[in-house]
Amino acid sequence: MLLISDLPSDLEAEILFRFGISRSVSLGLMLGGFLMT
Repeated sequence: MLLISDLPSDLEAEILFRFGISRSVSLGLMLGGFLMT
């Protein structure tokens, strides 16, 4: 099992950045769909 702390800091930052983007996008789509109905 690979720990986050074992990864280079730039790679960790990229993973967290991509996860944050995808999460906020999915939340935005859910909120938008809820408001449209």
